[in-house]
Amino acid sequence: MNVTLQKMSLFSVVPKLGEFFSVLDTNRSRLEPWFWWASPNITPNKFMFTLFVLAYLCDTNHKRFHSIFGTEYDEQYFVNIDGKFGGMIGLDNINQLNKNAEVWYFVDAEHEGKGIASQSMRIMQDYCLNDVGLKSLYAKIAQDNTRSANFAKRNGFDAKKIEYNVRTSKRNPKITNIVTWEKTL
Repeated sequence: MNVTLQKMSLFSVVPKLGEFFSVLDTNRSRLEPWFWWASPNITPNKFMFTLFVLAYLCDTNHKRFHSIFGTEYDEQYFVNIDGKFGGMIGLDNINQLNKNAEVWYFVDAEHEGKGIASQSMRIMQDYCLNDVGLKSLYAKIAQDNTRSANFAKRNGFDAKKIEYNVRTSKRNPKITNIVTWEKTL
């Protein structure tokens, strides 16, 4: 399988929306606990999902502009499998001062167990090291998300700390224990 990453932009999203929404719909219950935007209350249909993605990308571009002034920014990528949408991987809180970023990922359930996420992670790590100049990545994983924790471990991340009874993200109200996994590039 040929795995490539395609940076999300307003222009790259439009041709992929149908594929993206189809994958989201079939994986919604699996993704909803970890990705707040997978909730049917947030993106219940293609129209709402399209509006969400456009607003998300505008916010990302806004954060990128402000990174000139030293604040953190995000980047998102489609994971393409033989040219078709098969998941996402992204960097949040890219910090040029600390030379680190938070990485997140998901692969369509249809492609799990085929090494797609690991290939995507290797591509992302190479990009972070050689193009962005980062020295480390970290992943914040819910303690009960054993599949994601095992993935992090297989890909060279080490569990560094645990936070108890915190939200899974700034926008997700789910409360859980979060383990921070880190990897030096």
